[in-house]
Amino acid sequence: VRGIELMAGIKLDCGFQWDINAALSKNRVQNFTETLLKRGGRVGSMGHRTRRYPHRILSRLHTDNRFGYTFKGFEASLQSQYISKQYMSNAKQEECTLDAYFVSNLNLSYTFKLPKVKSITIGCTIYNLFK
Repeated sequence: VRGIELMAGIKLDCGFQWDINAALSKNRVQNFTETLLKRGGRVGSMGHRTRRYPHRILSRLHTDNRFGYTFKGFEASLQSQYISKQYMSNAKQEECTLDAYFVSNLNLSYTFKLPKVKSITIGCTIYNLFK
């Protein structure tokens, strides 16, 4: 497995904040064991065989992006996440994939103080905001 991950962020005095994270990984398949099934509707193992795929590379991209605003204990942030298509088998078969997806979540919270308590935060998250 080889990969790189980059993170950056900026926080302004006016309460706005932007954080971004991106990770790219490349996974080289050296070998795997494949189980073959009998034909004719009967399920069973016909044996195992090991295949070498030195040229096979599976890549994955994952990015996170967060915009936030804080004002007098109130915080609102919009977090977006992208995950590229993922293969669920080492054979890189299209029928064994998870499609790429993009989701956005909205986080709202309020932090306040009470006597003899350092702080209390209440909040909620709306997942998959645009679906």
